[in-house]
Amino acid sequence: MNNLKIKIFIILLITGQSILSGQIPCTLIKEKTLTPPVFGMSGKLEFSKTWITDKMLRRDDGKGNTKIVRIDKGVMWVINHNDSTYTELQREEFQGLAILGLMMFGVTFDTTTGEVIVPKPLLKKTGRKRVVNGYNCEEYVPASLDKNNNFIKSITMWVSKDTGLDQSIYINILKKMLGDVNNEYGDFYAQLQSMGGYPVRVETKMLGKAITQDFTGYEKVTVKNTFFDPPKGYKKKEGFFGPM
Repeated sequence: MNNLKIKIFIILLITGQSILSGQIPCTLIKEKTLTPPVFGMSGKLEFSKTWITDKMLRRDDGKGNTKIVRIDKGVMWVINHNDSTYTELQREEFQGLAILGLMMFGVTFDTTTGEVIVPKPLLKKTGRKRVVNGYNCEEYVPASLDKNNNFIKSITMWVSKDTGLDQSIYINILKKMLGDVNNEYGDFYAQLQSMGGYPVRVETKMLGKAITQDFTGYEKVTVKNTFFDPPKGYKKKEGFFGPM
């Protein structure tokens, strides 16, 4: 019993020190995205990092741009470190932009009521398996991708149970980007649970080209609480024209 009390005391002490010192524990996810040449523009390889907690998300795209989502404040900040400015979006605004991501999975909306219509099944396991970046993966594709979509032709997800992460982290990221505080898309998330792992590679074919996003690793880290705020001295801009 005494040993148990000592262990609890140590945990509380460590947690208390983190809070008092303004430190926040979070998961850091590292990714790379390969975009092929299109419309005369050269292709590019980008490395991004995403820090996530229960209530906050920060994503650095590796090009001097950062998105911070604060569910506790109902805002997203889009930060341009190149000119030391940021734009603030209210939840309703960035939610509207992020909903486009749901449509990539075949999700539609009732034009009269605005109700979310999630196809069942949402995802289909193809039975194909392969090793991606050293991880054993299974292939999943949306079951109901809009065949009339002239922009996005297909999405392929290579999902692994070997990364140390599971689908709950992926769902947590999507919830933040959707600004979903009331679990409005609960059926969508529930069906994503069927993956049973974390997407190591997501291939999106659009305009005749394939964009590939790869998971490259993760860490458990601690950051200052100000890490999830716009940097001091940055100027707020009105209107949104930043990268998403």
